[in-house]
Amino acid sequence: MNPAALAKHLEYLEKKKADLQSKRKSQYVSMQVKTDLDQKMRIALDQRDELVVDNERLQIRYKQLQYLNDAFITWEKTGRAVPLFEYITSKLEDISKLKVSDTDCHSTMAFEEDDPSKVNDSELLVDYIERFINLFEAGEYEAAAFHAAKSPHGVLRNTETMERFKAVTVYQGELPPLLLFFQALMISAHAGTQLPDQSLSVEGVCCALENNFVELVTHWVTQNRLTYSEALGDIICEHGDRKPYMADACLALAHIIYKSCGVLRKAALSMCKRGMTNGVIEFIYQNKDFTADDCLYVLRGSPNLDMLWAFTQPYQGQQARLSVGFVCHTFLRSDQEDLAMRLLENICSAEAGVLEKVIREDVACSGDSWGEIAGVCAQRNHPQLCQEIQAILLSLDGATRLSLGKEGAGRVEQVFM
Repeated sequence: MNPAALAKHLEYLEKKKADLQSKRKSQYVSMQVKTDLDQKMRIALDQRDELVVDNERLQIRYKQLQYLNDAFITWEKTGRAVPLFEYITSKLEDISKLKVSDTDCHSTMAFEEDDPSKVNDSELLVDYIERFINLFEAGEYEAAAFHAAKSPHGVLRNTETMERFKAVTVYQGELPPLLLFFQALMISAHAGTQLPDQSLSVEGVCCALENNFVELVTHWVTQNRLTYSEALGDIICEHGDRKPYMADACLALAHIIYKSCGVLRKAALSMCKRGMTNGVIEFIYQNKDFTADDCLYVLRGSPNLDMLWAFTQPYQGQQARLSVGFVCHTFLRSDQEDLAMRLLENICSAEAGVLEKVIREDVACSGDSWGEIAGVCAQRNHPQLCQEIQAILLSLDGATRLSLGKEGAGRVEQVFM
């Protein structure tokens, strides 16, 4: 209620208002100016990347011409003993293999050192990082993402920057900031350039799949933009298991990743789950590193009688990857016993003598193991199959029939004299 105090306070507010108006004219510009500068910066960075590519191309051309010039000088010094065309032809093969080495980058560094602005590189990096922080804190996540993706020397293309975007849970727009960051990384990179860190690839794929952008993952994989790993393939496969309508696409992508990483058993299993039985058999027999354990892994992951039969048969002059006795003895003691029983039934119902030939030629399974197989057949209510196996074993030289006790199952033991 004191007029003098109110008048004094009014004077203070008017002074503050005038100060703010003055700052607005001298220190601030409209948001449009900032938007225009961001656009210009993106154009400049794109031009810089194009110039880097052109520079590498020109460096290769310079090395080729220099190599060719040295070849001419050497040819003249040797007295031109060899025809020029023949001599140059041999050198052209070497010229085509030339690449830009790290030492060739000194010429590029010279241009930076001759920059009239004489600005220190570390100062440029600090300014660049500060600009990113300002964009990020202002909530302009898309601009911040592209700014980070275009950062010089990749100072912001790392897991630390990723964690910044990942921590943002409240945002405007349809896409989460983390996905914007990965999109910017992929768009700004040259074709065939992979992410610098394996964890970035895993996080990027997880983010895209969580938001149901399988087409993004497809583009990244086909353009070789990701650092492949077994964990990356597992994540894509698990997404296909959760989303059956995407299973085929996810398995195809996982196969590319597993094959590139050398995880052959999972690459084969991904094909098997897609119903590509013939393709799996060809893939397995073409890879000599594929072991018997790998075959069992594929069969456990996707039980398939046709594939099991193919694994026990020679293929295009190669030996069978599995023996019938080995796989049946293994599966009859696991949850795959039905598959083993079906294989034995098919062999038993085939032409006469097929089962006997299989047992006689099975060097990977002993008589004891076949005797155990016969015993399991009896326990699983397949007495005829049990008797067939027993009869064949008894016909072998030195075979003796042994009783299995109350169950009445047969067991055969080879006695080698």
